[in-house]
Amino acid sequence: MSTVKAEMGGLNNLLRNIDILKDTTVTAQAAGMAKVCIDVADYAKANHPFQNRTQNLENSIQPDPVEIEDGVIVGPVRAGMDYAAYVEFGTAKNAPYPYLNPAKEANKQNLVDTLKAVQERAQQALKVES
Repeated sequence: MSTVKAEMGGLNNLLRNIDILKDTTVTAQAAGMAKVCIDVADYAKANHPFQNRTQNLENSIQPDPVEIEDGVIVGPVRAGMDYAAYVEFGTAKNAPYPYLNPAKEANKQNLVDTLKAVQERAQQALKVES
């Protein structure tokens, strides 16, 4: 009986480079998401429909740190006042004055463009490496 052995050194390098590219791309996407979250918060502060008597609600609108779990990037933006949801969604007695959802909607294309740019840079990096 004869045995054939082959060393796959090039394959190991390829797999390592794929992992590095994946990690770099996810990190870049998270950074892009963080920037868009700042834009969402700024939009909500500048374009809210409610009468701002104390500035408390407006000043509490801020992005939280971006989280990455199982390849999913989440960029939360929140308003930190206890009554924030009542303003956004209204109550039985008070009309809603949405400010976060319109800010998110206004920045959807911004997010798409940002993530596309990250993907294009990753594709260019692949072309340079090969």
